[in-house]
Amino acid sequence: EVLSSTEFNVYNSIPNTGFPVKKIARKVKLSVRRVYKYLRGLKGKKLVFTRKTPKKYELTSRGKKLALLLKDLIDLVENTWDSSLEIVNNHKS
Repeated sequence: EVLSSTEFNVYNSIPNTGFPVKKIARKVKLSVRRVYKYLRGLKGKKLVFTRKTPKKYELTSRGKKLALLLKDLIDLVENTWDSSLEIVNNHKS
């Protein structure tokens, strides 16, 4: 493929493991917008691809507290249910 000098610089700044666009822009001294433009051209020439990384979600500290509270509430309800079943079964006997 024939690459312009800027496309060549953008292409050479990408390691095999991948690189975020902002770091590429800083490395080749271009705006992020221009880097995206050159990456689009390189994608069209089948020289680069976008890696799809899965998103990772995690509970905040407030969410963790709420989850713990809900777990304790479930345990309390289960214990109450089991106790009430024992009482009902003892009265039937």
